[in-house]
Amino acid sequence: MTLAAAVINRDGLRYLPGCLAALAATPVPFGRLIFVDDASCDGSADWVERNYPDVRVIRLPRREGAAAARNAAIAAAGGGLLLLLDCDASISGGCVQELRKELTAHGAVLALPRVLLPSGVSQHGGGRMHFLGFTIFDEAWGAAPAAGGGPRCACGATALLLDL
Repeated sequence: MTLAAAVINRDGLRYLPGCLAALAATPVPFGRLIFVDDASCDGSADWVERNYPDVRVIRLPRREGAAAARNAAIAAAGGGLLLLLDCDASISGGCVQELRKELTAHGAVLALPRVLLPSGVSQHGGGRMHFLGFTIFDEAWGAAPAAGGGPRCACGATALLLDL
């Protein structure tokens, strides 16, 4: 099954060197690399074109938000597995293999990794989908929810692997 990665960007030039270097260092080869720019004003798309000529750059003509940028990435991927990654995030070496393993093990179409902030605080420890379409995040914002509180529901996608 083909594997693609797409970086979703809006004025994220300061994050791109780390984000793209981490993707390049991943031991799993990506068949396609896609960069979707949500009408940035900081030269992000130009920087990617200069420094990563093999990356397909998609420039949205006006700011449409992260959801529209993710939809453009999904359309450009054309099937297979797609790692969607926000520009201010970077993945660790074994992330893609672990996400792929979870998709296979559970027959899922979407897997979320643990997301750690630079401070070391866990933004969330992965998640699963609620039947209403919300993401249920585990270990949100540093610790497991208090007894009786249950997991928090939210829509979010700092990083996720989709089986298209």
